[in-house]
Amino acid sequence: MILYEVYWNLIEKHGFTDNWYNSKDTGGNIIFAQLLIDGMKLQPCLPTFVDARDAIIEADRINNNGDNFDELWAGFAKRGLGVNAKSPGIEDFNVPKKSEGTSSTTEKDAAVSTSAAGITILLPLLAMRSLILMQ
Repeated sequence: MILYEVYWNLIEKHGFTDNWYNSKDTGGNIIFAQLLIDGMKLQPCLPTFVDARDAIIEADRINNNGDNFDELWAGFAKRGLGVNAKSPGIEDFNVPKKSEGTSSTTEKDAAVSTSAAGITILLPLLAMRSLILMQ
């Protein structure tokens, strides 16, 4: 249900496109599909809802200079995944102002941390962004 809120917010802003095969189209449904796929590329393994939310918002920042910031946050916050939501199970319905951003997004800009067998590996987000741009 959370992603439906985001989907319809983007369609309301950008309209709907019948041609799903043109990834360069500007319809809200096409933008949503691209953000969802690119968000999956940015999120960590075994993501929480908060991780997935942050990755989709980051994908919009990379792809569209954050043009859909308000629509994305409104959709997430409407279903309890607002700026102060925590996993597991702490809901929040607040939306940040665009100029504020979020602390979790800022932390992800610095690095993504993955733990394997007690060893913490830091992967610069810049390297992850280059994977998206290589498409």
